[in-house]
Amino acid sequence: MIGKSTTDYYAIMKKKFDEAARKIRRQSTGGPSPARLSIAQNGRFFTRLILSAFSQEMITASNVSDFLGIKLKHLPAIEKEVWR
Repeated sequence: MIGKSTTDYYAIMKKKFDEAARKIRRQSTGGPSPARLSIAQNGRFFTRLILSAFSQEMITASNVSDFLGIKLKHLPAIEKEVWR
């Protein structure tokens, strides 16, 4: 210890900062939707390629899920986002 603070003061301040951080995390509204996150990670071109192959029955829904790294319940939102 370099003598800039007491152990008690540190403990009090740490508790205050931890409480403030928890409050901020609770107020967080999240991030991008799973659809936007998938498109950002995979790219618009690749996502369109996968959706086209699926619509032409060249790949299965399971393949789409695997290739895009999504749950199928997010597929309608991805289609809407990528084709707009």
